[in-house]
This record gives sequence, C-alpha cells and structure tokens, in this order.
Amino acid sequence: MSQADHVLHVLIDPLVSAEDAALIASVPPELLPPPEGPVPDRPKWAGRPPKRREQGDSYRWLCYRDGYRAAARHRGGYRVVKKPVLWRELEPYQESLDRLTAAMIHDEVARATVRDEVWALTQLLWSYAELTAKVTVLERQADNIDAGPLSSVPAQPLDSARSAIADRISRLEYYVQTVQAAEQAELDAVEQEERRTVLQPLLHDQAVQYGDQALDLLAQASVGSLAPNLPAPSPKVRAPATAQPPAHDLRHRADDLVERIQALGADAPAELAAAARHLNAWLEDQREPPTELRPAIEVDRAPT
Repeated sequence: MSQADHVLHVLIDPLVSAEDAALIASVPPELLPPPEGPVPDRPKWAGRPPKRREQGDSYRWLCYRDGYRAAARHRGGYRVVKKPVLWRELEPYQESLDRLTAAMIHDEVARATVRDEVWALTQLLWSYAELTAKVTVLERQADNIDAGPLSSVPAQPLDSARSAIADRISRLEYYVQTVQAAEQAELDAVEQEERRTVLQPLLHDQAVQYGDQALDLLAQASVGSLAPNLPAPSPKVRAPATAQPPAHDLRHRADDLVERIQALGADAPAELAAAARHLNAWLEDQREPPTELRPAIEVDRAPT
C-alpha cells in the first residue's frame, strides 16, 4: 500500500476532556505539536505576529490556536496515525464506531467505558485493515513470480480477528442501547412524576368546578319549563315505570315549595317566580272537582 493510500488521522485518548478533545480534533493533524521535543508558543505555520494590533493576525493562527494550545497541554494524550483507506466491507464497522462515539450518554462511567472501547476497537480495525492490505500485496507479488500459494499467510487468523472485532462492536452497540434505554426510562419516570405532581391539584380543582356546574345545571333543569303551554310527554317516551311517590306527597311538596318561593317576595329570582306560577297551575289541575249532588233514587218497596 502506497503513501497515497493513507490519510493522517488523530486518535485522542478518552482520558482527555471532551472540550479539549474537540479543540484538538479541529486542528489538521499536520499542524499539531510534535510528539517529542520543545513546543513553541507560536509555531512556524502561524506566521509572524503582527507588529501592530490593528493589522490582525494570520487566519490560520486565529482558527487553530486554541486547538494547538490544547494539544500542547495534552501531549501524550493523542497520536497522529496514518489511517488506512477502508475498503467497502469494513466501512460499516467504521460507521458503527463513529455512531458510538457520538452516542449521547449521561452517565460518566458508562460514557468513559464506551470511549475506551471505541478507542481500542478503532485501533484494532485499522490494524486489521493495514495488515490485510500488506498480505494482499504479498500474495500479488507471489503470483507475479509464480511462486505458488504461500502456506504461511495467516488467512484464518485474519478472518477470526475480523469476526472478533465485529462481535465486540455488536456487544458495545448493545451496551450503549441498554444504557440509553435505562436513562430514557429514568427520564420518563421523572417527567411522569412531575406531571402527576403538577396536574393532580389542577385535575382536582377542575373536578370540583365541574361538580359545582353539574349541581347548578341540575337545579336549573329541576325548576320546570318556563313555557306553560307545553304538552305533557307522550307515554311512549316516558321513562321506564318506576315506583312513584303518592300524588298527595307531590302536592304537599309542591305547596311547600310555592310557599317558600312566595316568602321570598320581591327577592325571588324571575326563574323561581315563574316556576311558582307553573306549580300553582299544576296544583289547580290536580285538585279534585267538587262532588255533584245526585238525585235520590226511590226504591219501590213491595207491599207488606
């Protein structure tokens, strides 16, 4: 594999803080401080500092100075490596590792575990890709000189290593999903408790309010119709027959209600006054007509 088949990449140790790691990752690998030796406060690529403040500094230095200084603080916490170009079969593994790196995990211990494992798996994947590329080149050279198959080429161990890497990535994905599901369940429980705490008194107040409105509605409906000429309901639409109080009890209750309304005098609401009139009319209808005197019937008596 030629030099053109590699791309410089920065591997940052998980122990580096997320803020500094982001700053270091923003700097092109070729501009980072050297791994050994003195680190100048202002590298050569930054150019000369401006003689006057109003002249401004170089664009490169303004873009990357914070990341350069963070890298200078964490020397040994990152490595600049030659990332091999992964062929199509290995790209899904790298995409999974990238997703795991960006996974949102609140627990610090779990987040550190994921970062450490991603760090190790990334290096393993790249080592596998690089070694496989070297083996491929070796096999091509053997074919060119007609040397026959190379029995010592470790094809089986390479395949097993790839399977082991894939298995570890799958287990790490499952771990991340489990942690995220647990954290989401905890958040949902907290939100549910907050909603219950906030909504319970509101629902109680609304229930009391609706109960009062229902009582008012029942009182208004029980007053009776304000239209005196409404016909009596048809027997077909009457409610199912139930035990009704005696007629004299109803008349007694109606008389008592009329007296109570009349006792209010001018203070009686219009609806109650109208109801009293309707009740009086009903009481008049319920009164039994006077018994008519019937002529006496003479009975013929047989002669004694």
